[in-house]
Amino acid sequence: MTRQVSKRRKGAKRDLILFCVGLLVLLVLSLCFTVVPAGHVGVIYSFAGGVKDNEFSEGFHVKAPWESVVMYSVRTQDYTMSSIIGEGVKSQADSIQVLTIEGLTVDLDLTVYYRLDAARASEIHKTVGPTYDEVLIRPKSREVIRTIVSGYSAQQVYSQGSRELISREILDGLREKLSGRPILIESVSLRNVVLPDKVKDAIEVKLEAEQEAKKMEFVIEKESLEADRKRIEAEGIRDSQRTIDESLTSEYLTWYWIQSLKEHSSVLYVPVGDNGMPLMKNVDQANRTA
Repeated sequence: MTRQVSKRRKGAKRDLILFCVGLLVLLVLSLCFTVVPAGHVGVIYSFAGGVKDNEFSEGFHVKAPWESVVMYSVRTQDYTMSSIIGEGVKSQADSIQVLTIEGLTVDLDLTVYYRLDAARASEIHKTVGPTYDEVLIRPKSREVIRTIVSGYSAQQVYSQGSRELISREILDGLREKLSGRPILIESVSLRNVVLPDKVKDAIEVKLEAEQEAKKMEFVIEKESLEADRKRIEAEGIRDSQRTIDESLTSEYLTWYWIQSLKEHSSVLYVPVGDNGMPLMKNVDQANRTA
């Protein structure tokens, strides 16, 4: 009886050991592979040698158990700084306050579209880390936009045409600022311009007056062109009448009259006199008299 109990205890202990060994093996195996999701790269960090220069692309990969993998998105991302609470990355209002060339304060909303260079993701992990948007994109964007807008007037910043030009300059400036970093700036969008109410009203009145002035210039130009057209038309009519008057001799009129009567079978004409003018007689009446 005692022997049976001892055997059972030994068997249970052996099973427990096998279970623990199997669990340990599964744990070690789970540390030997990783899966990189679509649109990401995996930066490899080794406890023995630090960050490796090569990255894991999308898919299944085998690695050493002492290596960890940090995922980085390489899809297009956006960083928005907005005056509207909850619209930007920050939970509070986060518009950019800038000074125009006149010294007026203007609030601007900006969105930066960017993506990480997949081949250099390990570099960003070494130098900055996963929060590179907060460390690099946010401050550099605000720095560039303040520098560029300081060279424009409030009216230029407010107008749509100049706003597109400013956006292109911000894009070029931001690309230059981040040229040494593995961050690709795709585009920027100057989304909203908030001016002081008095300044905004004054600009709108001025823009409206300019539109009216351009409209009047168009009307005046149109009327001038119409006057030129009428004058040219009148000159053409005058020249045409002069040409006709010079060509209408009595001989030509006589010939033209005779030619026009050729198609009328009921008319006879007999040239008489020096000028050959015909005496007209109705043919039907002449036949009845005969």
